[in-house]
Amino acid sequence: MTIANGSQHSMSYVVESTFGTTPGTPTLTPLRNTGTTLGLSKDSFESEELRSDRMVKDFRHGNKNNAGDINIEMSYGSHDDFLEALICGTWSTKVDSTAITASSASGTFTRGTGSFITDGFAVYDIITSSGYVDADNNGRFLVTAISALVLTVTPLEGQTMTVEAGGGDEQFIADANLRTGSTRRSFTVERKFDDITQYLRYTGCNINTLSLSVDPNAIVSGSFGVIGKGQTTDTSAIAGSSYGTETTTSPFDSFTGSIKDNGTDIAVVTSLSLSIDNGMSALFVVGSAETLQPSIARSRVSGSMSVYFEDTTVLDKFINETETTIQF
Repeated sequence: MTIANGSQHSMSYVVESTFGTTPGTPTLTPLRNTGTTLGLSKDSFESEELRSDRMVKDFRHGNKNNAGDINIEMSYGSHDDFLEALICGTWSTKVDSTAITASSASGTFTRGTGSFITDGFAVYDIITSSGYVDADNNGRFLVTAISALVLTVTPLEGQTMTVEAGGGDEQFIADANLRTGSTRRSFTVERKFDDITQYLRYTGCNINTLSLSVDPNAIVSGSFGVIGKGQTTDTSAIAGSSYGTETTTSPFDSFTGSIKDNGTDIAVVTSLSLSIDNGMSALFVVGSAETLQPSIARSRVSGSMSVYFEDTTVLDKFINETETTIQF
């Protein structure tokens, strides 16, 4: 008898066009993971009918609950589809080419016509500028304020900006970003056990939660919380299916990263955790043991940060209810 080994277990997924329905002849994307609790559980109920022998008259399975966590090590580009589904937004990259004057006095980029807002730029975007003669006006900047004609920025590479009139060949590119939206996405997730040639497939998988943990001298780890519709088993791949190429980017670690508070480096953080919760709930109906597409509530972001006590700067923000931005 051959018993499945975890070392020969893999996961993959495909985006569904219709909730709970696996696309025909799909191309599945390998899902990098460190383990999962995704699986089927069922409610149960028993008959209340009385018997003289005290035995239970009937016992039945109830609603099916497909849920669990997919544990990950966060790496660049490896979980973008799941992040998009979690946020219910769409990844976007913005490019702008026009004559833009750089100013050192206020840390700004100013244009004469058009609109940065209309072009899709926003506060907290990280932009890369190029085309300026002065090298200090090129590179990466964090957008801290925006109007139609002016971007106020903080240099991220130690630049000391100087006044320079744009010549028309300047270009701004905003890093790919994701903002909270309302577009629902679901996946078929497949678990494959190569050593025993068995497949477990979960349809209608919605990404409900994300948790991330950043600790000193460690890989950035986390998990996606999933709520799904149904589960099937198989001994062969889906007819006409194929598998894409797995990403090869290294997992993020804590010691080559940085944390910024309102755009300023803070080097006293000892741990950081982040959670996003969509508050999804299964929706069961009479006539089916499987959920409809789960309901979704508000997107709630929470977390914690532990720091060495260097001064009261961070503590005062907590005491005074001072809003800030955390970038890591």
